Amino acid sequence: MEPNPDGLIEAAVLPLRDMVIFPRMVSPIFVGREASLLAVQEAQRKEQTVIGLTQKTPNSRPRRERLHARRRGDGVGRLLHMPDGSYSALVQGRKRVEIVEYLSLKPYIKVRAHVINEPQTADRQTQAFDALRVESV
Repeated sequence: MEPNPDGLIEAAVLPLRDMVIFPRMVSPIFVGREASLLAVQEAQRKEQTVIGLTQKTPNSRPRRERLHARRRGDGVGRLLHMPDGSYSALVQGRKRVEIVEYLSLKPYIKVRAHVINEPQTADRQTQAFDALRVESV
């Protein structure tokens, strides 16, 4: 999804329990809540991205005060209906966003978010950090 001239996008939210999706990371997810399923289906129908927000308290019902406000916009692959009746999909971390405003909470959470443009090239400090991280592994 391309941001408007102010760098804002409007997107559905996919609350994530006990999971953080990092840049370029691809991970399977299970879509269990009806609101989450509606959000993913609507985003796919409109060919839009969703914003995966990690819940602060994974066992609670997702509400705006229980979701982290900075996150990555995630691409959701094909939604699969599993034999047991559940749904699964692949998500891929894309750009980082910061939530500016909650637009709606029903039937699913929809937000306006500011796209945070990150440099694609590493500076000397980042390169040094990456070298240390590789050595420690």
